[in-house]
Amino acid sequence: MDHSCRPSKTWCLGIHSRQCRYALAVEELTPSQFLHVKEELVDGTVNGNFVLELDFEPFTALFPKSTLSKSIGNGVEFLNWHLSAKMIQNLNSLQSVLRKAEEYLNKLPTDTPYSEFDHKFQEIGLERDWGDTALKVHDTI
Repeated sequence: MDHSCRPSKTWCLGIHSRQCRYALAVEELTPSQFLHVKEELVDGTVNGNFVLELDFEPFTALFPKSTLSKSIGNGVEFLNWHLSAKMIQNLNSLQSVLRKAEEYLNKLPTDTPYSEFDHKFQEIGLERDWGDTALKVHDTI
């Protein structure tokens, strides 16, 4: 198991089940021990032992990662900052799209059916069900 204790520092750990069913032993693996375990997985020569490899990286691939040592231990604050920034960015993007839609609608007669301008809405990133006429769509926006 890989465990990062700070940016660019990784530990490789082995977790072993010993004689007793409920006892687990955790030990740090040297790079050569880690490579040996990986070779056993590929070759299939695990000496009759059950080997389970868990890769948690896919769960964190899109998760924001702190690159500053001072942020380690402040995960909640870091995540809050990251999510807030993302939410503000998405809100600004939505406002921009809605502004474009409103400008376009202001140029149309109010009784224009939605079917006549749905292609324009899809171009700017908006889907259906805003209303059936330009007036209703404008009111919804």
